[in-house]
Amino acid sequence: VHISSFQVFRSYICYFKIATFCASDPDNDADQEALRYSLHGQGAESEFIIDEVTGKIYAQRTLDREARAVWRFVVLATDEGGEGLTGFTDVIINVWDINDNAPIFACAPDSCHGDVSENSPPGTSVMEMTATDLDDAAVGQNAMLAYRIVGNAALNGANSGADVFSINPATGTVSVAMSGLDREQTDSYVLVVEARDGGGMIGTATATIHVTDINDHVPRFLDRTCSVRIPESSEPNTLIIELAAEDADAGENGQLTFSVVAGDPEQKFYMVSHRQEQRGTLRLKKHLDYERPGEQRFNLTIKVEDMQYSSLLHCTLEIEDCNDHMPVFIPHFIQLPAVREDVAPGTNVASVAASDLDSGLNREITYSIASESDPYHLFSVDQSGLVTVASELDREKVAQHHLVILATDHGTPPLTGTATIQMALLDVNDNGPEFEAAYAPIVWENVLGPQVVRLNQSSTLLKAVDRDSEENVLLLGIFLYTRWRSYKGLKEGVYHVSAHHDGWEDIRENVLNYDEEGGGEEDQVRTATIRRDVPPCCSPDLARYLCEIIRDADQHPETAPFDSLQVFSTEGGGSLAGSLSSFSSAGLEEGTAAGHECLKEWGPRFEKLKALYERAEGSDL
Repeated sequence: VHISSFQVFRSYICYFKIATFCASDPDNDADQEALRYSLHGQGAESEFIIDEVTGKIYAQRTLDREARAVWRFVVLATDEGGEGLTGFTDVIINVWDINDNAPIFACAPDSCHGDVSENSPPGTSVMEMTATDLDDAAVGQNAMLAYRIVGNAALNGANSGADVFSINPATGTVSVAMSGLDREQTDSYVLVVEARDGGGMIGTATATIHVTDINDHVPRFLDRTCSVRIPESSEPNTLIIELAAEDADAGENGQLTFSVVAGDPEQKFYMVSHRQEQRGTLRLKKHLDYERPGEQRFNLTIKVEDMQYSSLLHCTLEIEDCNDHMPVFIPHFIQLPAVREDVAPGTNVASVAASDLDSGLNREITYSIASESDPYHLFSVDQSGLVTVASELDREKVAQHHLVILATDHGTPPLTGTATIQMALLDVNDNGPEFEAAYAPIVWENVLGPQVVRLNQSSTLLKAVDRDSEENVLLLGIFLYTRWRSYKGLKEGVYHVSAHHDGWEDIRENVLNYDEEGGGEEDQVRTATIRRDVPPCCSPDLARYLCEIIRDADQHPETAPFDSLQVFSTEGGGSLAGSLSSFSSAGLEEGTAAGHECLKEWGPRFEKLKALYERAEGSDL
């Protein structure tokens, strides 16, 4: 038994004879031509066949060394025409290589990608462009490869990729060939790489090299100046200004953060960063108050930064005043001393002043008087705050004034502050007495006296009023009656003085004088009139004044006593009180108290009058 080894080249012709096997039969009488050959094992009857008579082995199809480089099988030889004894031999066939395979890049066609950081120095390895050749590397040069860069498939920058990168011809390692890689200038290169084997067969592939970013750029604001005006009334979170910056870097190196780093000690503002968009918005964090010191203007320093570098921008914020303060009076309530009601128009009565914390038009003030507090337009105020009397005052119409002074600023919308001036009026005797009603008394004839005269259906009293104050009014109630009196044929009057008034000051200014008109008919109905020209009284003593006018009336009986307090002329006689009129005062019983005691019957109101008469009789008048 023996093993035969053969080497054959790859054959392109079927039934190519590979080898011939010859066997011998040692028997003396053996017929050597009766030997028969057969093939057994790998590739028998498929890849290889053997001629059973001659022992020649043939390949039935083209051999591919790259598919199978070695074949093993057994060849049998049988004598007596294949019926006798058998011998065998092991056959090994080695397929010799030929250069029938071109180099192939493993990354082709779509996966040849490499990355390199910008600014990488020359010699920096970028990627491996390795090709394979299926030919036999151990035999000849069929699998010996050489690499080179043959050009740019696409040029995406100023430099040619063939100049920027190099490739190791033996290993296929691509490296940086020159300095100055700048991603911001050229972010990728596309190279065509060739691999050539020793037999001259070529394989190519396209390599894409991406230049990765490093943080080599400082962020910059697009605007070199920043100035903005903000209304004082802006609400928190209001957008004030949007700032944009630029950074040529990419990825995290190009994501920017904005912040306020100076000029805002009370943290009135804050920045919102849109990092990937490289912009930031300045927003209001707290309410603004223009009137506070230091809040009319803000000089902010705003910083933009990436992961390593930063830059600054100075931003001026001008705060616009809003009309958020109303004018304020100090004081807001003024109590003035009482003013005489006859004060002349144009007289100054008060001065007011209001202040407004706002600025500009918002603090300019116009003064006015609320119309409901001065319905008759008796006062005016000028723009200096001086309040004056505009027209004549009348205490009897309005006794006390409560003026509401308005201070209105010129803002939008305008705001108004108020102050109140309280002022009472002092009475002046500028009103004469007036009858309370139109009296039409009736006296019946042929009625024995005394006869009570009814002034109207419900009253026997004659009443007069004076619209001045109590200090200038002395109200006198009158009881009118008639009686016959034969003494001197004179009519008698009755004084009825109210006792509610204990002071006699200024009595003369409000003396009511009643007169009778008409002829001397005793049954004539008498009417009353008011005298306004009462003579001044030098002494406040009413008693002395009464005595003086009584004396004048006695000395001049022909003159009506127009200076008396109130004189009611009556007809008839028989009055129990007797006559108190100055017409017949001389006829009173002098020196006796009996003439005055009858006054007690008229009630306590006549006690004062009785005392006056008694004092007058005791005096030298």
